[in-house]
Amino acid sequence: MDIIELARQAGLQVLLDARIGSQTYHSVCGSLPALQRFAEAIEAQARERSPQPRAAPRPRPRSPHHGARRLRKGAPRPETAPCTPRELTGRRPRPAPRSASAV
Repeated sequence: MDIIELARQAGLQVLLDARIGSQTYHSVCGSLPALQRFAEAIEAQARERSPQPRAAPRPRPRSPHHGARRLRKGAPRPETAPCTPRELTGRRPRPAPRSASAV
């Protein structure tokens, strides 16, 4: 994208201000409609150069052995886990309901 050429095509006047070594410095001037045309030309080029949006990748299905791998790596097994129901829920476990014949 040659930004100087786009500015000229939009109707802006491009002036060469200075050349220092291998660097050149330019100024542009023009009307507000020319500036709007220049901005639209820049946006159009950016849209052309940007990649098209792709669909999000679908998650891969997990292997039926996924949990077994996790357990082999040293995670505590559910039946030997060191936590109690109170630690899990923050509440005391409910007492078992009494049967009517026990009264």
